[in-house]
Amino acid sequence: KDGAHVVAKAWFDSLSSEEQEEAKTDAPTARAKLRLAITASNCAEVRADAASGYLYTGAVLRAADAVLGIPPPKSTSDRAAGAASGDGAPVASRCVIQGSGKPGTLGIWWSDFQTASRPYELIELGITHRLNVAAEVVEKFPLDRQGLETVHVPMVDAFRQEQNEITETLVAEWTSQLQEV
Repeated sequence: KDGAHVVAKAWFDSLSSEEQEEAKTDAPTARAKLRLAITASNCAEVRADAASGYLYTGAVLRAADAVLGIPPPKSTSDRAAGAASGDGAPVASRCVIQGSGKPGTLGIWWSDFQTASRPYELIELGITHRLNVAAEVVEKFPLDRQGLETVHVPMVDAFRQEQNEITETLVAEWTSQLQEV
């Protein structure tokens, strides 16, 4: 077994038999308590892991899921077909680039403001960075939480199907702005 599984198993084995039974009965709460205990630690190794986006902590939590019998999340790539956007649309995300979930890989999701404003849920899903391009919500975004970094690149939201001087100028501006990130 890998180091993360050994850590998760050692954590579970350190619980009393009563605590183990409680953890098995309410696995999501036990996992959340473990996550909070890890992320609240001032241990140098945890702080180093925090600086790298909690990659190892994520591996330990996935291993704890296995120990507790929590099934891995189902792939949501089928939602890539489309999610409505704008006022009144359902809160949803859309996969733009499917990541593998392994440390060092990249997955990109588009979401509405409501979804992007839930930092604890994003962190729980393994999301470590947010990129906001909506100029109108820069001031409304909640503050970053430990483990979630936000970069704002306010862009003009204007699009036309037909090519013209305005769209060509905006595309050049957007390209320049994204290159800065």
